[in-house]
Amino acid sequence: MSKEAVAFYFKETQPGEFLCICGIKRKQKKHSGYSNLYNHITGAHPQWRPGILQGQATLTGVTQSGKNLFSWIKWITDCNLPFNFVDEHCTRVYTNLNPICRQTLENKVDKLVEKVEQNISSKLPEKFGIIVDGWSVESEHYIAVFASYQENGVAKHPLLAFSPLIEEESLNAASHLQFIEFTLSAYKKSLNSLIFICCDNENTNKALADLLKIPMIGCASHRLNLAVKFYLQNAEIIVNKVCEVMKKLKTIKKATELRCNTKLTAIVRNKTRWSSTYDMLCRYLQIKPFINREDNELKELFLTANEEVVLDQMMSELKDLDSVTKKLQAESTTMSDARSLFDAVIRKFPALAKYLQFDSKIVHSKEFERAVVKAQRGEPLTDVDQQYIQHFKNFVEVEEDEEPDVSFADTVLSSSWKRAKSGYSCDWVPAASNLCERSFSVAKNIKSPQRNRLAYALRSPYVSKRKRLFLE
Repeated sequence: MSKEAVAFYFKETQPGEFLCICGIKRKQKKHSGYSNLYNHITGAHPQWRPGILQGQATLTGVTQSGKNLFSWIKWITDCNLPFNFVDEHCTRVYTNLNPICRQTLENKVDKLVEKVEQNISSKLPEKFGIIVDGWSVESEHYIAVFASYQENGVAKHPLLAFSPLIEEESLNAASHLQFIEFTLSAYKKSLNSLIFICCDNENTNKALADLLKIPMIGCASHRLNLAVKFYLQNAEIIVNKVCEVMKKLKTIKKATELRCNTKLTAIVRNKTRWSSTYDMLCRYLQIKPFINREDNELKELFLTANEEVVLDQMMSELKDLDSVTKKLQAESTTMSDARSLFDAVIRKFPALAKYLQFDSKIVHSKEFERAVVKAQRGEPLTDVDQQYIQHFKNFVEVEEDEEPDVSFADTVLSSSWKRAKSGYSCDWVPAASNLCERSFSVAKNIKSPQRNRLAYALRSPYVSKRKRLFLE
């Protein structure tokens, strides 16, 4: 029973260290039992014993039917399965779970959505920021909205909404404002609760920030993507020639010949993401020894000797930029980290200052971003700086462990400033909107052309019902 109690109350944050639901940290060596953790439970949570094994309930108070329902929902959501999967004959034959019908599952999911929203609403502070991004698929445009705040020294980013705009006829700032206002109302919050918005550096988003009358944090990953695409313009001829070669190698005949020599296949870039161009160039260099140099269809597309030299030199530079891209995608990367990375990139590639300079035209809220960076670095703050970040004064300051030096980006961060106390905690403020991008990547597995009829997977009847209520 002690093992069950420990599993309920404690979560292992790192090897040998555990965090109780009450916020207390305890240490317990591996393979040494649960005595230290269990003693905390009996002393700090004496109420846990009466809740054990009452009827069919377990320590957590969940009945067997509740566990069965949870297992079905987790199975469906984790594996991106349609709801009618529970009605399939093979499903019922080869599972030990008690059967459930699709209608019941949908109704339970609707109720679960309401409960989750109530839980999020109870935890949202009076002031918080939001992370917003859009995703177009088929003929629909979805908006993802995440909250951003700090709780007990830990950054929290719960998903508030992921659905099409209320007024899908227009994609302007006003329609986005209407969507955000409606979303916040579901959590008993208003636009006055917002202290910043993190999103791509697009004109629509800048207009939205103006309407909200709050600072805008331009996505650092988006800025770097624009900067590197600008850098690659000088090598567009080489990149296009490689792209044409890769397209030829993806045809059935050429791909068959290539498979005879290597397991690697040709890949083509996605122009909206510079990292896909880097991946394509890397793959080209990997499969180049296996390409038939006597192929008449490819001869005209091969790079010249000088172009091959330029490509080799460019790849070492792109490798550094790729390390910066990956570092910006880490959730632990702060705005100060992003600033340090951008400054290092500018020193190596001065032409990219057009997009990466702190006072670049693309930056919407220069004073706010500068104040946040100065607070994270512990630098002296002016009265104007303090005015911009006044909402961050009461948050808890948390120190983070240093990461080992591996790449160009890691080297930059390890040799840059060392954080000092400033009286303001802004480390939880996101430097990029990559959280939305990751949710879009997951959604692509659901909202595909083959499963376009399964609209419920992304827009439940509960969401549709709320939309109708809003329009009425």
